[in-house]
Amino acid sequence: MLNKPKQREKVLDFVIYGATGYTGRLAVEHLVKQLEFHPGLSWGIAGRNRRKLKALLEELGELENIPQILVAENTDDAALANLARSSNAVLNLAGPCYKNGEVLIQACLEHRCHYLDLSVESFWIAEMIEKYHAQAHERRVKIAPGCGYESLPFDMAVTLAAKALADRFDERCVSANAMVKFMGKSLRNPRNAFSGGTYASIAAFLEAPAVKRALQPGCLVEDPDRAAYLQTHSPFQLKARYDSDFNARLGPTMPIPFINPAIIYRSAELQRHLFEDHFLYREGTSLASALPYKLLELPAAMGLGFGFSAFQRLLGSDVTLAQFALKRVIDTFAPSSGNGPSSASLDEMSYEINLIATGQTGRRVRCLVKGAGHAGYRSTANIAVQAGILMGLDNFGAPRYYGVITPATAIGPVAVKALERAGVQFEITELEPLSLAVHSAPNE
Repeated sequence: MLNKPKQREKVLDFVIYGATGYTGRLAVEHLVKQLEFHPGLSWGIAGRNRRKLKALLEELGELENIPQILVAENTDDAALANLARSSNAVLNLAGPCYKNGEVLIQACLEHRCHYLDLSVESFWIAEMIEKYHAQAHERRVKIAPGCGYESLPFDMAVTLAAKALADRFDERCVSANAMVKFMGKSLRNPRNAFSGGTYASIAAFLEAPAVKRALQPGCLVEDPDRAAYLQTHSPFQLKARYDSDFNARLGPTMPIPFINPAIIYRSAELQRHLFEDHFLYREGTSLASALPYKLLELPAAMGLGFGFSAFQRLLGSDVTLAQFALKRVIDTFAPSSGNGPSSASLDEMSYEINLIATGQTGRRVRCLVKGAGHAGYRSTANIAVQAGILMGLDNFGAPRYYGVITPATAIGPVAVKALERAGVQFEITELEPLSLAVHSAPNE
């Protein structure tokens, strides 16, 4: 174990950076509701515009512990350093992270401040691992991308299931298979799908120079042999398929199928005591609950598969003109940043993740995740705030992980109770074991 560095005096436990954006406001709203559970929490709201921050503070009304306002441009090194110097943990909601996140990460490392965000840009996360993992580990700082719906509940479900296999059967996890489904009538209105910030992140994929790296499921794995194995044996599940584990037809994971596997494989590498060396993961989306007629399920899954396969080919190509054209379409027709789904849809929607993990001798456990609220916004904001509070209060389980890590390793199984306050519940049950030991890829 490394010696714990001397603690610098911090004024704030937790800061939300990008607090006046669409997701930022939802995060602040949830944090205010959590003050009854953390009455002594010292917190702040941060962003580029003091006027907007003051207006947000006025909207919150009377509070017993008023948040501090911190103004910081995402290119202002001194202001970001002051933010990190003042805080135990910072939640960065000022995306896209591959453009705006690195300077804040550098400040957090310098001033030993934990960092988390909602990044889905796995190519950028891979770069952050290469640049900063060793330094963050040495300084005992947690850098945790992907702490929203993508990828925290998936990552936590896999870790909880693997831990159950170890605790109950003394087995390491060989494979995990997940099905996600969304519920709510609002799903049928495309305007309620994404906010302007999400479209900005998708557009960022199209102009990032290192985006091809995101097409590698093992892009966050540091062991090159393991990464090469995953490239061959764990391709992204983009085509419509029938899955016997769930007796369902599945399409690719929504809204982006390229992030969860990369994060989960990073978690497996960090938690080698829970996972087999050749652990494999797959996932898919059931569209049945989102469609008015069951007959539409297969064509919808096939349509999604075709669309994401084309998007994958586009990202992997050198045809910059096509990438530029698609980005212009997104820029022209997508809602502007700060706008998003209707208020009614935020609470009317919900989701469920059904995950089955298999051990070395065929023992199986199920982790059922039930999430309340719009997955990408209400649930994401709530989840990220709960993770940020835990990091800000230094409330982690054991073992502790530091460096550029993953949501599950950053907050640990101890976070399950806190995530219940975010509207996300995890339930572990045992299933009938398979008749034979499982040592092959689940998609072979």
